[in-house]
Amino acid sequence: NELFEFHLVGPIPEDKQISDSRAIYHGLVSDIEQLRTIYRECDILVCASYSEGMPNVIMEAMSQGMAIISTDVGAVSVLVNQDNGWLLHETSVSNLEAAIYAALRTPEEHLLLKKKMARAHIESNFTWREIVIQLLSKIEHCIS
Repeated sequence: NELFEFHLVGPIPEDKQISDSRAIYHGLVSDIEQLRTIYRECDILVCASYSEGMPNVIMEAMSQGMAIISTDVGAVSVLVNQDNGWLLHETSVSNLEAAIYAALRTPEEHLLLKKKMARAHIESNFTWREIVIQLLSKIEHCIS
C-alpha cells in the first residue's frame, strides 16, 4: 500500500534507518510546536515497547487527535483501548504487523471516530484540571 508514510521521530542512527520513500526521519525533535505539527500531519501513533510507565508520547499524540497502536505494558491500557486505537496484549512483531495492517484497512469514518475518541479521552481524564480534581478527591479520602 503506497498510501501511507511512517514519520519517525528520535535519534535513529543512519545505519538503522530503512531506505524507503515512505519512511520519513525527523531526527530528534525537542521543539514542542514542531512535534505538534508532525502529530497533526499523522493519523496514528505506533508506540511498541516491552516496557513503559505512563508514556507522554501517547498522551501528546492523543491530545492532537491521533489514534494509537501500542503494546499493553505499564499504564498504556489506561490510555489506549479499542475505541481510540489498537492495544496489543501480546508483544510480538506479528501482532504489531497485524495491528498496522488492520489500521490501514480501517474505513476512514471509523479511523476518524478513533481519532476523535483519543482526543476526548485525554480531554476528559488527563487535563491538569481533571488531574487536580482527582488528586484532591484522593487527598480528601485519605484525610477522612
